[in-house]
Amino acid sequence: MSQREAFLPASASTRIIIDQYGDASVLHRHDAVLPPPAPGEIRVRHTAIGVNYVDVYHRSGLYPLPALPAVPGVEAAGVVEALGVGVDGLQVGQRIAYAGLPAGSYASARNLPAERAIPLPGDVADDAVASLLLRGITAHMLLAYVRPLKAGDTLLVHAAAGGLGLVLVQWAKRLGARVIGTVGSPAKAQLALAHGLDHAILYREEDFVAAVMGLTDGQGVDYAIDGIGGKTLLDTPSGYMFDSATPADEPNQIIEPPKPTA
Repeated sequence: MSQREAFLPASASTRIIIDQYGDASVLHRHDAVLPPPAPGEIRVRHTAIGVNYVDVYHRSGLYPLPALPAVPGVEAAGVVEALGVGVDGLQVGQRIAYAGLPAGSYASARNLPAERAIPLPGDVADDAVASLLLRGITAHMLLAYVRPLKAGDTLLVHAAAGGLGLVLVQWAKRLGARVIGTVGSPAKAQLALAHGLDHAILYREEDFVAAVMGLTDGQGVDYAIDGIGGKTLLDTPSGYMFDSATPADEPNQIIEPPKPTA
């Protein structure tokens, strides 16, 4: 029997909840019965659930959730099990995925605003989309909106072998950019290079600033995406940087080159 066929009764949901912030010990199981979807909502039975760093921030309280107790998790794929009043464009039995708030994906089933659901084509696997959708949305934001990447640009990706880093590398290469990445080990360098990275810098073994300047004839890169922060952000030789590693109470930083004076 497939996972999709092995559903619990329609309204039952096994959830992982937190009733206080802390380490992994605050996570515990809770069985519940879901109410019917409210107007504008769907009930989705999950078949794959994404696990992300932001879940840890929610659990620890670094990024507080609206209220406790709460169910963490912001990404999943599944099958529509019921429709609330006023929901159009979706049907019971349809495969969907979602990413982003409201949290609540650490559950066998949940009610979800229908506007959050993205219908899935038949050739996209549930586990693939549940592990990549949030990263894909982030990569699209960074490369299409924060600083549109153009063919011929040189992009620096810190932590290029990480989950987001690998998506950024492949996306940027498809756009025609040259991509330099920092990584922490030879194995991570091989992984990133296998996904299209042009140049891997082992930042624990060499000065990444000197390496970047050497690879760019002293010009630096057009755009840098930094998921590390701190000194790495300050040292990065780039005309345009996006820092995605700022504390929870501060906005992500966009650092642009100085404008010429008259």
